[in-house]
Order: sequence, then C-alpha cells, then structure tokens
Amino acid sequence: MSIINGISLLDIQVFSQEIHSADVNTDKKFMLLYVSAGSGLLTEGEKETFLYEGMSYWSNQSVHITSREAMHVYILFWDTQAKWTQLPLAQQPLLKLIPLWEDLLHLQQGSSFSERCRFNAAAWNLISLLTDDTSYDSIQEAILFMKENVSKVYTIAELATNAGMTPTSFTRAFKKKTGISPKEFLNEQRIKLAKELMQQHENITTKDIALQVGLQDEFYFSRLFKKKEGIPPSVYMKKFHERRA
Repeated sequence: MSIINGISLLDIQVFSQEIHSADVNTDKKFMLLYVSAGSGLLTEGEKETFLYEGMSYWSNQSVHITSREAMHVYILFWDTQAKWTQLPLAQQPLLKLIPLWEDLLHLQQGSSFSERCRFNAAAWNLISLLTDDTSYDSIQEAILFMKENVSKVYTIAELATNAGMTPTSFTRAFKKKTGISPKEFLNEQRIKLAKELMQQHENITTKDIALQVGLQDEFYFSRLFKKKEGIPPSVYMKKFHERRA
C-alpha cells in the first residue's frame, strides 16, 4: 500500500509516502529519504540497510523497501549530482524535522517564482540540518535507537552498517563511549523494560515479556534475567507485588 503526494518544482520533487512493500522509483538521479514513523528494510542493489524512525538515507538509484508494519517516509528527489550527497547524515529530533518536511509538501504547491524560491530555500534548510556534522555522532545515534526500540528485532551487524562501520569497529567504538559492548547495553535495556512490564502488569507471562523486549525465546530471557538480577523473572514479579500488597 502506498499513499503518495508530490509535484515537480524546478529540479526538485518531494513525496510523502506510507509503505508496507514498495519500489521507490524516479526519473530523478538522487534521493534523500527520511523515516518519520516505523521501521523496515531497504534493498539497494545487493546492499540491505535497516531503516528506523528518525533515520535519513542517501541513494542514487531505485530502491525497494519492505516493512512488517506501515512505515512512513518523506523523500526528496533531484537531478544534479553533488559531493554533499556523500556526507554523513545527522540524527535530528522528529519534532524538529517533520514540520520542515510538511512545509515542503505545502510550499511545493505554489507556482509563482517567489513560491518556488521559498520552496528551494526550505529544501536547502532541511539538507543543511541533516548534514550538520556538529550533530553527527553515529554511536550516540545507535544508543538512542537502542533505547527507543528495545522491542524490535535487529542485529549488532545492522547497527554497525547503519553507523558506516564494520561490526568490530562499531563494537570497539561503542565500548569506548559506554564502557560496555552493544550486546551488553541492549541486554541492560531489555532487563530494564522487563522490570517495568512486570511492575505494571501483575499477571503478565514470561513469554509475553520476552516478546515485548525483542526476544523470541522465553527460556533465554529467563536465563538472561536471572544472570543480571540473581532471581528468575517469576520470582522478581511475585516479590514486587507482595511488597506492594
């Protein structure tokens, strides 16, 4: 399913698109894609990239995007080749960027020279924010993603690819910044969320908790929880609610 709105203005074209599974094709040469909601997998030739909420992505060819849930993206197309399309893209708050994309969609409806000037100025303002290297920190971006997407299933290798690193260099840089490995950090976030779920829902099952913290195996989750907390999740939940009674 796709919902697309867009028109061509000078050599720039803007779209707002909701995707489950779609080929993103254009007669333009370059695209800047921004994920405003959801997550999915982008296939570009033989390369695959995990997309997530708040992520931006450059491409100079048609891509295919799949998502288990509806994923919403904004896309900016243009013809002219530019060196800045190789620059890393900074993580910016959704509340800051979505209004800028919506302004572009509104401004592109204008036809006068003045309206076209405002549209192009808004497009350059958006690109300047996304290429602001003072805001770019791939490890901090990964940390933010892991905190906000504990329940989603992804690999450390996918995080490394999105950061533009090999898994080994990503793990080394992550540990240097946080003091622990990405896997340890992710497990800490899982245990934190699991404890919150057990505190909020007295009758929740171990299987449901495991699924909500991104683990398919409830027995692995139980072992992980006991290793971190010293007691099984069922005992933790029972003791917590007995103290509250």
